[in-house]
Amino acid sequence: MNRCLLLLSSILFFFLDSHAQQTVIGRSLPSQPDTLNVPEYYMDGVKYPSIEAMKVEPNDLCEFRIEKKPGSQILYGTGPDSCKMVILITRPYARQQAWENISALSPAYSKVVPTAAQALNVVYIVNGKLESGTCLNAPREVNKKNLISISIINKDKLQKKYGVMDKDHGVIIKYRKNAATRH
Repeated sequence: MNRCLLLLSSILFFFLDSHAQQTVIGRSLPSQPDTLNVPEYYMDGVKYPSIEAMKVEPNDLCEFRIEKKPGSQILYGTGPDSCKMVILITRPYARQQAWENISALSPAYSKVVPTAAQALNVVYIVNGKLESGTCLNAPREVNKKNLISISIINKDKLQKKYGVMDKDHGVIIKYRKNAATRH
């Protein structure tokens, strides 16, 4: 519900911002396409028409953010005039990113979790805390520069030490948060 309201408020914000820049002292300016005021929508790293991006279910979203800075377009490969972007990351994409990231950093993890779908059978313990939810933010932020260690524990140790009963393995990740960079 909150994400849906956030999405709707961002659309309203962009609309009002665009409309405000077309009105000068009570007069409406001729309607001209203004690429600086039309946001571009990206879902899971792919550009989508706004109408398609609006079809995503709020419960399927893991991350939602608005980029309004000039230079943001460099991250997403858009045209030089676009600096307003709505970025949507879905839960399956976040899980895939986390799996790819940790697999690249740990051969032991790759053996225990050979596919992203099997990542649902593990729980992540990041810097001593259970990673809650399905967005897996910390496993997506870990990289070679900030990683301290990754270790795998079996179901018995996971149950005894952390009280987790419904997962096959635990993935213990230790990393320096201040050195984290998003992919």
